[in-house]
Amino acid sequence: MTTEAKSRSNAPAGPAPGRGTSSDSLASAVLAALEQIDRPTRSQAIVDAAETVDPDDLIEAMSDGKDSRRRNAAMEALSRGGTRSVPALLRALKDGDPEVVMFAANVLGRTRDPAAIPHLVSLLEHADPNVAQAAIDSLAQLRATVAVNSLVKILDRDPWLRFAAVNALGEIGDTKAVEPLASLLSDETIRLGVVEALGKIGSAEALGHLARMLHESQDSSTFGACLKAIGQALESQPDEKLLENIGSWAKLSSPEATDVQMRVAKVLTASQEQTFAGDHGVSKKEASAQIVRALRLRPLYTTLVLAGCDPTLREVLEFCAVSIGREISPALGVGLSCSNKNVRVLACRCIGALGASDLVTGVMALLGDPDETLRAAAVQALARLRHSDSTPALTPLLSDPSSLVRNAAVGALAQLDSQAVTMALIQECGSQPSIRPLAMDIMRLNPHPAQLGFIKQCLCDPDASLRGKAISTLASHLGANAVDFLQPLLADPDVSTRRAAVAALGQMRHSSVNQVLLRQLEMDAETRAEVIRALVNLGDNSLASRLVNILQGETGTARLPVIEALGQIGDPVAEPALIKLLASEEAAIRRAAVMALSRFSSRVVMRHLVAAAKDSDVPVRQAVVEALAQHADPAARAALARLCLDMDPEVAKAAHRHTETIG
Repeated sequence: MTTEAKSRSNAPAGPAPGRGTSSDSLASAVLAALEQIDRPTRSQAIVDAAETVDPDDLIEAMSDGKDSRRRNAAMEALSRGGTRSVPALLRALKDGDPEVVMFAANVLGRTRDPAAIPHLVSLLEHADPNVAQAAIDSLAQLRATVAVNSLVKILDRDPWLRFAAVNALGEIGDTKAVEPLASLLSDETIRLGVVEALGKIGSAEALGHLARMLHESQDSSTFGACLKAIGQALESQPDEKLLENIGSWAKLSSPEATDVQMRVAKVLTASQEQTFAGDHGVSKKEASAQIVRALRLRPLYTTLVLAGCDPTLREVLEFCAVSIGREISPALGVGLSCSNKNVRVLACRCIGALGASDLVTGVMALLGDPDETLRAAAVQALARLRHSDSTPALTPLLSDPSSLVRNAAVGALAQLDSQAVTMALIQECGSQPSIRPLAMDIMRLNPHPAQLGFIKQCLCDPDASLRGKAISTLASHLGANAVDFLQPLLADPDVSTRRAAVAALGQMRHSSVNQVLLRQLEMDAETRAEVIRALVNLGDNSLASRLVNILQGETGTARLPVIEALGQIGDPVAEPALIKLLASEEAAIRRAAVMALSRFSSRVVMRHLVAAAKDSDVPVRQAVVEALAQHADPAARAALARLCLDMDPEVAKAAHRHTETIG
C-alpha cells in the first residue's frame, strides 16, 4: 500500500470534500468489480473506473500483490484514464516498494502523456533493473526523443537493459541514435536487435550501415534480418535516387556485390515464406523485391516477375515493376509464358499499367486460357492499353461462361474506339443474340451514331428486359429527341418496360415531357409511383393539385408514394388532404402523413402534429418526435417535452435526445 493511501485509510470517517457517500459507494462497487472473474463485467468495470474512481484508489488496487486480476485491471483503468491518472502515477514513482514503482512506470507509457517523460528518464538510473526496464519501455511508447542521449548511455550497461534500450531507440526513431547503435553491430549477442532498430529509424545513414552488414554477413539469420530492416528503411525513403550518394548502398548494385544479389534472388525464388502471429513487418521476400526496385538490379528483373508465383506478393511486385518502368518489359514478356498462373496474371496487370503495347500479342494469346482469372486479367490489360484492334477478339467473351470475364469484357469494350466496338458488337449479336443485353450496356456507355438502328430494333424485341435496356440506351443517345421514340412504349403490355420508359423520360428536360407524364399519371396506376418520382424530379409546379385529386380517389398503400411526393413538393394546397389522413385507420398512412407534414411550417399543421403526439401507434409517435424536432414553435417544444415521458422507452429516448439538442 502506498504511503498516501495509508494516510487516507487512517483519516476520520465521513465524506471527503467534494465526494459524497453515494459517489464513494459507486467507487467501491467499481473497485470491487475489478476483481470479477467474468470478463465482460470486469471490462465494463475498467471503463467505469477510468472515468469515475479516484486514481489514488486505483494505485492502491494496483499495489495489491495478492490479487493479480484486480491489479492488472487497475493498471488498465489507470492507462485508460490518460492525463487524469498521471499525477497519482507520478506520486507512485516515489513509493518505497520497487514493484509499485515498476507498475507505475509501465502504466505511464500507456497514458501517452508526455508530462511523464522527465520522471521516467530519472528512473533509468534506478537500482532495480526491472524499474529501469519499465521506464525504458514506457519512453519507447512515448516516442521520447529527449531521452535518446540517456538511453544511449545504457548501451554500455547491464546486458539485459541493453536489449530494452536498443528496442526503445528503434521505436523512438531519432537519427541521433544511428551511430551509437551501429557501433554494436559487431556484437553477435545484440546484433539482430540493432539491425531491427536501424530499420525502424530508416534514415539514409541507417540504410548505409544495413547495406554494409548485408554485404558482409555470412549467416542466414543476419542476412534475413538485414533484408527485412532494409525493406522497412526503404519505406522511409520514397525517392531511391536520394540514396545514390550512400557508398555502401550503391555498392550493392555493382559487380562486387554479385554474391549478395544472388542471395537476394534466392530469397525471392524460395518457397512461400513462413510467417508468425503478430509479425506485421516487411517480409524478407517483400524487402528483396524493394531492393531490386530501389537499386534497379536489371539481372534480377526476371526473378522479380517470376516471384509472382507467390500470390501474397502481388501488390508489392506490381508496385516494384511499375516503379521500375518500361525497362522491365522483357521480364514481363517472360512472365506471360510462365507456367504459373499467378505470374501470368501479374505480368498482365503490369503490362497494362505500364502501357507496354509491344507485348500485346502475348496478352491476346491469354484470352483463350482455361483459367477465368487470367482471361479477365488479359482483357483488363488490353483495355488499359487502349488496343482497339483487339475488339473482334473481345466481343466473343461477352458469352464467356465466367461472369468475371464477361464483366471485364463489358468494361473493356466500353472504353475502346466506339466505331470499332459498334461494328464488332452488331456482328457478334447476329450470331449470339443472347449477348444483346450486354451490348446495350456497352452502347449506353460508349455511344456511336451507327448504334441507333440496332437500338431501335431492340425496342421492338419480345424480351421485356431487353426493351428496358434499349430504352435507357436510346435516352442516353438522343436526349430530349428520344421522347417521340419512348412515348409509344408507355402503352407496352409489360409493366417493367413502361416503368423503364417513365424513368428515362424523367431524366429529360423538355417541354413535352411533363404533359406526357401527367397523362401517364392519370391513366396507369401500375407506373404511378415512377411517374410521380419523375415529375417531382422535373419540378412540375402543377403536380400538387393533381396528386391531391389522385390521393382522394385511392385507398390503401397505393397512397404512400403520393403522400411522400406531396411532402417533397411542400405546396400548401396539400395541407388539408394530408391533415385528413391523420385520422386514417391505417397506422402506416398516419405515419406517412406525419412525415410529409413535417415539411410544412404553418400553425395549423403544427397544431395537428402536436395532437398526433397522442396517437396510439408507436411508429406514428416516433415520426411525430422527428417532425416536431424540426420546428422552433413553442407548441412543438412543449409537445416534445411531454413525449419525453412517453410510455414507450424508444419514443421517450428520442424525444429526450432532441430536447437536449434543441436546448
